[in-house]
Amino acid sequence: ARHVYAQVVDNSTGRVLGNIVSPVPVTLDGLPHTVTIPLDAIVYTAEPGDSLTLQIVGSATAFEDFTAFGGIAVSNVQLALPTVAPGVATPALSPGNQKQLAPVA
Repeated sequence: ARHVYAQVVDNSTGRVLGNIVSPVPVTLDGLPHTVTIPLDAIVYTAEPGDSLTLQIVGSATAFEDFTAFGGIAVSNVQLALPTVAPGVATPALSPGNQKQLAPVA
């Protein structure tokens, strides 16, 4: 394949959050490469003591396409997860981006 896949796993259940994986492009040319990608959006309510793991896996059912193979070494992975304090809601659209909907007859 031309990708590996990043997924966030709940350590207590072993489940992938939202069952969502994000493809990470790889180039199998023997040279080091750096890639920065946004992960697909997930929603998770964390409780005190919860822990998550970022997994990088070689295949994902939703993206199966075995056209190439090779080995890679992954290093210096950094992950930032945006969080919101309990009870704080964020609007899906900012007021300036909301559109007026026409009434349905």
